[in-house]
Amino acid sequence: MAIFTEPTCGEPPGISWFDDEELSTRSARAGRQTGGETESPMPFVCPQCSVKSLKVTSKIELPSDSRSDEITLQIVLCSRCGFAGLAVYEESRRGALGSESFDHTGYRVSVDDLRRVKRAIERCPKPRDRRCKCSAHCELGSKDASGRWNGLKDVQRKDAFRLKL
Repeated sequence: MAIFTEPTCGEPPGISWFDDEELSTRSARAGRQTGGETESPMPFVCPQCSVKSLKVTSKIELPSDSRSDEITLQIVLCSRCGFAGLAVYEESRRGALGSESFDHTGYRVSVDDLRRVKRAIERCPKPRDRRCKCSAHCELGSKDASGRWNGLKDVQRKDAFRLKL
């Protein structure tokens, strides 16, 4: 996959990803962690088990594009059933005062694609800084010719779901 490269931000080599068993363990801990990876204060409804147990465990803030003022790429994990996927939060504040709009969409993806995105997020020294110029931000924040974000162009998304509180 072209958008994922080896670390170039000065981080130590050998960043590891967890296996499927550890994925379930990490997702079960997602609600108990503070700081670090866990970002979601309130769980979302899991698309697999339909329980409010899906949490954002990792994220990277990306530069705005021709449509959205805020773009955040997230890893989501369910503490109940172990489901893991990607989510994208986009918000636009363009137009009349008070005319904000947002979209928060999740995607089922392969374990390999999930691992690649997770590694890219881990490579970034400042994942909360959309102005960071590291390789992860350049890769995941890529845009098409019209200026629209397409950082997941090489990730095969199996189906989309809305993130509901």
